[in-house]
Amino acid sequence: MMTVIIAVSTMIVLMVSLVSSFQFPMPLLSTSTLTSRVSTSTSTSQLFMAGFGAPAPSKKNIKKGGSNNKSKGETKKVNTTELKNKLLKKVTKMYGGTTPEEITKGTEKRIESMMSSEIKEAFVLRDVCQQFDKRVSGMDFDTIRRKFSNEDIEIAVQNRDKYELYLTENNLSPEKLQMEMQRITWDASATAKACKSLTGTMSTTFQNRVLKASQYAYDVCSSSSASEDDDDKVLDVGCGYGVTIPFLKKVGFRNKQIHGIDLSSEMIDYAKQFYPDIEVDGGKFIADDFYKIGRQQQDTTTTKYRSVLFCSALHDLPDMKTALLKTKNELLDTTKIGSRIIIIHAQGASHVQGQTKQNSLLVPRALPTTDELNDWLCDDNSNDSNDDNYNSSQIKMKLIVEPAESKSEREIREGYLAVLEII
Repeated sequence: MMTVIIAVSTMIVLMVSLVSSFQFPMPLLSTSTLTSRVSTSTSTSQLFMAGFGAPAPSKKNIKKGGSNNKSKGETKKVNTTELKNKLLKKVTKMYGGTTPEEITKGTEKRIESMMSSEIKEAFVLRDVCQQFDKRVSGMDFDTIRRKFSNEDIEIAVQNRDKYELYLTENNLSPEKLQMEMQRITWDASATAKACKSLTGTMSTTFQNRVLKASQYAYDVCSSSSASEDDDDKVLDVGCGYGVTIPFLKKVGFRNKQIHGIDLSSEMIDYAKQFYPDIEVDGGKFIADDFYKIGRQQQDTTTTKYRSVLFCSALHDLPDMKTALLKTKNELLDTTKIGSRIIIIHAQGASHVQGQTKQNSLLVPRALPTTDELNDWLCDDNSNDSNDDNYNSSQIKMKLIVEPAESKSEREIREGYLAVLEII
């Protein structure tokens, strides 16, 4: 019993510390000026609070498609003060207070209460396997045989078999386990994060980086004819409580063009509260597993997107390559040249590497490199799929913006931004 408590408690602490790091801290350096079509003069509070009752962006800072009327992107005003006071009361009740320490402790309790006995046991078994994996990390088989007794090796094999059997018997997998813990973690922290979005600000540097990614998403839509423009939609993967909505609106997206999906139903609930006009005007907020949405290309009823945006979200998914191939093969509008996948992490690839080192369950690997993106999506063999229903050999993509390497000077200036488009 003590082993269970220690293993689960350790994992919960890691989860809370990791989710607390999913913020936009103050930057060390300012970013370079964006294109003339994207204003950098807007104050931090004005842009961040757009959509929470702040004035709509002015016309001179919005590209074709943006306008100061509700049908073309203006957000229905929300009483920010009233909502903030309501959330502060809810945070106090839910987490036991509003200080960082109280919220951290309260989040840990909420995560533990949301975890089923099956998930807790899976963590215990996983932890046992990982302890041995860490001890033998970097060793070849002969070295392991020299350093460990046959009994130690046999016990490790038995523990691994026990873990894998438990996952099978409970209809789990390492991927499902990660997704479940993502859902629990974000559900448990959703109210605190939503409240912080009303009481804090995002640095101008990170605003500019997200705005630049949003511009890449909109450019391909604005290039369509006026009659097609409304049909060009963007999918915001891992949209949370809607942090990117003001940016998408600012560059010109209309409400009905915006779809957001998040695994956390709690986060989606707040997105709907903060931006009620999105769904009123025909847009969507979807609480679901990203891997479950979409259909094969033959299903014409599935929504196709001109742009799919991963804003600080791709690294949360258990299999990045599968996620990107799914986007390419199932979700992008491949009937139009230029449909895009945009991957943005304002804090850069090195930040994600640190998260992976801290908790490989929630963040299993680093963001993809230029070579990986080319190999997965752009090379001739990138269309290989285990599903014979895919006829993806005709889908060609090009990496038009290569991401900055981890810990490079360019990463300090730009963060992580990768843009791929159908050619």
